[in-house]
Amino acid sequence: MQPSSGPKHKAEQRRGKRHYVNLIARLAQADGAELGSCVVADISGTGARLKTNDASSLPENFVLLLSVNGRLRRHCLVAWRTALEVGVEFVWDNPSRKKMKQPLAV
Repeated sequence: MQPSSGPKHKAEQRRGKRHYVNLIARLAQADGAELGSCVVADISGTGARLKTNDASSLPENFVLLLSVNGRLRRHCLVAWRTALEVGVEFVWDNPSRKKMKQPLAV
């Protein structure tokens, strides 16, 4: 049996405590180009689970804008995806697959 690509497979590997939020957020490319919106289903200091209309259309790296003015943001690296959800890991400002050494405060 192959491991699932969804959230159940990653649960054992989560480093931060998960907070269920159901927060509407925006997605953007690193250059600021808008990718659309999503719902942040849950979030931790190290990553989040996002609900979107088409997770397959999202790039491997993008920016999650958590505030209206875009000041509260997280650079994301896709950890897993299904048709309507994507699990992301927060990375440093340069999303070159460099993982964060310490979790962000949530």
